[in-house]
Amino acid sequence: MGCNRQHDAGTRKLSRRSAEQWKGPGLQRTGCQHIVLAGAELYDPTTGAWSPAGSLSVARFAHTATLLQSGKVLVTGGCAATNSSTATAVSELYDPASNSWSTTGILNTARYYHTAVRLKTGKVLAIGGSTGTTTISCELYDPSTGTWSNAASTNTARYLNTTTLLPDGKVLVTGGTPSRGPLSSAELYDPSANAWTLTGNMKTGRYAHTATLLTDGTVLVAGGEGQTISCGKACTSYIPTAKAEIYNFATGKIHRDGKPEPGAGVSHHDPTADGTGIG
Repeated sequence: MGCNRQHDAGTRKLSRRSAEQWKGPGLQRTGCQHIVLAGAELYDPTTGAWSPAGSLSVARFAHTATLLQSGKVLVTGGCAATNSSTATAVSELYDPASNSWSTTGILNTARYYHTAVRLKTGKVLAIGGSTGTTTISCELYDPSTGTWSNAASTNTARYLNTTTLLPDGKVLVTGGTPSRGPLSSAELYDPSANAWTLTGNMKTGRYAHTATLLTDGTVLVAGGEGQTISCGKACTSYIPTAKAEIYNFATGKIHRDGKPEPGAGVSHHDPTADGTGIG
């Protein structure tokens, strides 16, 4: 899998005090070509207008953007070119106060199509993705030092998965793909132990799906590609699925279409206390 995979980078809504929305770098199509962008923009919902937000030092797409406790935004990894597997290890910080970018610690492993989540400690966990091949490696960013350190590796290499911070501080990773075909497996990261453990499998393997932390502490997983169809002899293709499932972290089980198994309890923790779960 190379950086020329055509997944346009989207817009990430950040819960800043200004309630502005940040639109980062990505891909822009010009004719038959894709141009990798370094520019960023700010959306102000009070005026409905966009304004420039400076430019990164490295143009990129298939990266992550994570809101830090300081109010700054951490951008990690991504593809720096579209015609080859050119992953970047450069990380950058956006400072809303000065509307400017600065470089920070370099990832130990350049990666793209990974996920990132801010932990309750304030550190940021970057998970998996691709280095040219799908990887199990993970890293932790410490905003107080601006450096990255290696974290425990996932059990399964994956990209196009989801990552969600749970109310107890653990991180749920679901689905994705190792390179071909959807994964049904899910894993939990425990920051206190720096360890990954397998948890309940999804009923439907899927990638490029969404995961949303609900107010009762469960996680709704929806859509993605995962329905298998035959396209001829020795050929399998995957198409979008309309199926959804609920993960209950109190039981470690995933229930199809939100219908709990008999006797399965539902936790009632408040996920809004931190608000950094990322799907």
